[in-house]
Amino acid sequence: MSGVLGKVGRFARTTLAAIGLGTVTTGVLVTLTYKRLVKEKLKLQPDLTLPAEGFILEIDLEDVELSEKQSGGLQALLSKSRPKLELQKAVRALKVAGGDERVVGLLALVGDLGKEAGLAQVQELRQAVQAFREKAQGRAASVAYADSFGDVGGTGVYYLASAFEHLYVMPTGFVGFTGLAVQAPFARKLLDRFKIKPLVVQREEFKSALSFATGSGFTEPERHATTSLLQDLSSQIIADVAAGRRLTAQAVQAAVDGAPHTAHAAIKLGLVDAALYRDQAAKMVARLAELKARGPLKAASVLEPNKQQHEQQEVKGQLHAQQEEQQQPGQQQQQAVQQAVQQGSSGGFEAAARALLATPDAEPSRQLKRVPLQKYIKVVEAQQAQRLKLKQVDSLQQALKDLHRMIKEDGDETEEVDKTGQQKAKAKQLQGVLGSLQVPMVAVLTLTGPISQGREEPSPTSSSQKQIASLPVVKALEKVRSNPAIKAVVLRIDSPGGSAVASDAIHRQVLRLRQSGKTVVVSMGNAAASGGYYISCPANKIVAQPATLTGSIGVLAGKFNAKEFLEDQGINFETIKTGKNADALSFVDGYTEEQEAHVNRLIDDVYAHFLERVAEGRGKPLEEVRALAKGRVWTGQQALAHGLVDALGGLDDAVRLAKLEAKLPLEEDAVLVQDVWPEPRGTIGRLVDLVKGRESLPGAAALLALLLHSSSGSQQVAADPAVKALLVQGGQQLVSSQAVLQSGRGPQLFSVQVQQLLSSLR
Repeated sequence: MSGVLGKVGRFARTTLAAIGLGTVTTGVLVTLTYKRLVKEKLKLQPDLTLPAEGFILEIDLEDVELSEKQSGGLQALLSKSRPKLELQKAVRALKVAGGDERVVGLLALVGDLGKEAGLAQVQELRQAVQAFREKAQGRAASVAYADSFGDVGGTGVYYLASAFEHLYVMPTGFVGFTGLAVQAPFARKLLDRFKIKPLVVQREEFKSALSFATGSGFTEPERHATTSLLQDLSSQIIADVAAGRRLTAQAVQAAVDGAPHTAHAAIKLGLVDAALYRDQAAKMVARLAELKARGPLKAASVLEPNKQQHEQQEVKGQLHAQQEEQQQPGQQQQQAVQQAVQQGSSGGFEAAARALLATPDAEPSRQLKRVPLQKYIKVVEAQQAQRLKLKQVDSLQQALKDLHRMIKEDGDETEEVDKTGQQKAKAKQLQGVLGSLQVPMVAVLTLTGPISQGREEPSPTSSSQKQIASLPVVKALEKVRSNPAIKAVVLRIDSPGGSAVASDAIHRQVLRLRQSGKTVVVSMGNAAASGGYYISCPANKIVAQPATLTGSIGVLAGKFNAKEFLEDQGINFETIKTGKNADALSFVDGYTEEQEAHVNRLIDDVYAHFLERVAEGRGKPLEEVRALAKGRVWTGQQALAHGLVDALGGLDDAVRLAKLEAKLPLEEDAVLVQDVWPEPRGTIGRLVDLVKGRESLPGAAALLALLLHSSSGSQQVAADPAVKALLVQGGQQLVSSQAVLQSGRGPQLFSVQVQQLLSSLR
C-alpha cells in the first residue's frame, strides 16, 4: 500500500508541474494505477482466524497484570513477573466483542490484578464489561470466576467481578470484600532519635507528601482530606456493587463490615451466585450460552433483596434434595435443561440460569472454543487496520477518477486560453483531490509516571515509559501541532506530579496546541494530581474516572539536615563557597534566615503561577481556584462537582468528546484514532539506532531478545545484508557485556541463544 501511495503522490506532483502536457501518457498511468488499487483491494479479505460458529471470550486475569501501557524490551521476555494486559486494548476489544455475533460468552478468571492496577483502571474495565453486557444482551452470558476473591483485602478484585452477570467462587474460597483503608507511616520520632531534621516548605495545609517526616501522625487537614477521599471512593464501590448484584447499599455495606466471607456465606449474602470449581464454571458459561440461544427468555426484572434471598435459599434446598437422589448424569442433564426452559418461560432467564446449578458437572450439548482476550485483541487490531486500508483504497480510487477526468478535460480543450489561469485552476482542483485523501485524525498521547525535567534515562531492561520527561514530550507535542491531518488531541495522563519546571514546559505546549486550533481533551487515569493536573488544565475538556485522584494544586519543597547525625558518627564537613546560597540544598546544613526567606519566596512564586494557570485553563476566578487548591487531593467525582474536570468516563469517552468538540464525524471508520506517543519503534529500527549510537547497549539485549523470540523476525533480518551486519555487530556487543545478563532467565541460556542467532547469520 505504501508503494502505491508513493507512486500516486509522485504522479500528482508531476501532473501539477506539467498540467496540459503529456495528457495521453498520464491518463494511461492513472488508469494502470487505478487497476492496481483494485487488485490491492481484493487482497484485503476478512479475517477468518476466529471460530465462525461461536466462541467464548476468556479474560485470564490470573495470568496477566492490568497495566496502562505494556512493557517492552528485555523485561517483557526475561522478567519473572506476569505479562501485562494493556488496559485500553482490553477495553477496545470488549467494545468490539459486544457487537460480535460470534461471541456467545465472556469468562473472566479473576486473580490479583497486579501492582499497577488502580481503582480508576478497575472502573474503566468494569465499564467495558457493562457495555459488553448491554450490547450482547440476549446473546452472551458473562461469568467471573475466582478460586478466592482475595482472602483479605480483595476489594478491587471483587469490585471488578461484580460487573459480570454471574459470579462463582471455589467452595473453599473466600470473598475478601473488606473495604478500603489507609495506613500511613510517620518517621519523625525515628529522625529525632538520629538527630536528622526535616526542613519542609509547603503550600498549603493539604500538601502533605512529606508529613511522614515532619509529624508523628496525621495533621487535622490531612486527616480530613484522607477521610473524605476514602468515604467518596467507598461510596462509589458500594453503589456499583449494589447495582451489579441487585442489593441495597445497606446490605452491601453490612457485607463489607462482615468480610471476609466463606463461599457459602457469600452466597447467602448475594455476593456470589454459586460455589463451583474452575471446570464447572467453564462449563456453566457454555450452558448459559445455550440457554440464551434457546429463545427470547425474558430478562428478570430487578428483584427486591428479600425476595431474591428467599429464592436463593429455596434453590439451595432444591439442590440438596436433587443431590441426594443420586440420579445418573444423563438424567440430571436432561432434567436440568427441561427445568431451566420451564422456569425460563415463567420466571425469566435468571431463574432458568439458577436451575442449571442443580447439575454443575453436566456437559454442554456443544463444546465451544475459548479464545483468549490477547488473541482477540490482535484480531481486532488487524481488522481495524484492514478497514482503514480499504478506506484508503476507496479514497485513492475516487481521487484517481477525479484526476483522470481532469486530464481528459485538459486533453479535450482546443481553444487557446490563458495558460497561467488554467494551470492555477487545475492546481487548485488537484489540491482538492489530494486533500480528499487526508483522513482526519485524533492523536492519542499516553503520559505516565512522575514528571521530570530533561530527557528520560533509558531503562536497561524495559522500553516502556517510566516517567514523563519534559524534553521528548515537548518535542512530540510540537510535532503533533505541525501535522495538519491531526484535528484533535487526547492526552491520557496518569501521573502524581513532579518537577514544576517540567510541568510548565509541557503546559506551554498543550496550550499552544489549543491555540493552534486543535481540540485538546485530557483523559485521566488513576491519578492526575499536582503536576499531573498542571499539564491537564489548559485542555478544552478534562475527563476523569470517579475514582481518579486529581487536584493537589499546591507546591512542596524540602531537604533533610543530617549534620548532627553525621557528627555523632565521627564525620564532619567543612564548606568553602563563592556564593551565599551555593550550599542552600546541602544535607549537612540547615537554612540561614535569609535562605529560608528566599526559599519561601520561590515557593510562593511557583504556587502563584500554578493558581493562575488553573484559573486561566478552567475559566474560574483566582479566589475560587485558591479555595479548591491548598494542595488538596480530590476524587474525580468530587472534582466534577467543583468544576476541576468536565465529565466522568474513560479514554473512549474522551475520544468521543474530542470528536464532538472538533466537529468530526463520530463514526469509527470516518476518523483515524492513532497512538502517537510513546512512539512505537520496530525491532529493526531500534537495532539501527543501537549501532548508530542512538540506543543504549542495554537496549541491545531487548532488541535481540525480541528477534530471538520471533522466527519471522530472524528471517526478516537475514534477508537484508545491511541490517544483518548491524545485528551481528550488536550481538557481539551484547555477548561481551556481562552486566546486561545478570537477571531474568540467566546469562548462560541467553548468551547461548544470542550465539545461535549470530551463527545463523554468518
